[in-house]
Amino acid sequence: MIVSLALAALLSGGVSVTIDNGVTELSGRVEYTVEVVNREPRPVRADVRIAFPAGLTGLRAEGATLATDYAGWEALLPTGTSTFRLSGRAGTGAPSDAVAATACVYLENPTRPEVCASDIDTMGPKGDWSVLGVVALLLALIGAGGAAWLLLRTRRAVTDLSAPSDREPERV
Repeated sequence: MIVSLALAALLSGGVSVTIDNGVTELSGRVEYTVEVVNREPRPVRADVRIAFPAGLTGLRAEGATLATDYAGWEALLPTGTSTFRLSGRAGTGAPSDAVAATACVYLENPTRPEVCASDIDTMGPKGDWSVLGVVALLLALIGAGGAAWLLLRTRRAVTDLSAPSDREPERV
């Protein structure tokens, strides 16, 4: 593990990248945070790009060039960590749809990234399923309670009829 991390650091020119939005389900306003770490002793000129999920609207990214499917920052990365942010409103989709945002750092070759990272989430539910879920659960519990009461009441009535009594049977 440590060998692979060291090898990755050597191959990436001393630059690494992470991306995170702090959620696992996209719903409403979302903010992606891209952190680029420059481990070189000198500043490095880089192009930092984030390809975001389709349907992200109302985009904001300070200092970035925004396109329809990505945002890009041309930056001189000092030694240490540089942070870039992109925010927008997530569109709707089926609750099981997985979507990804990918951040890449381009150093010398503008068509081949040096290093990339992804953040994969699922789309949020359409509408407010939390309220509907609670109502459905309450209805199911009330229905189950009513069915249990009817079952016990019917069983008690049958038991009462079959129980022996102290009186003598009537003769006809």
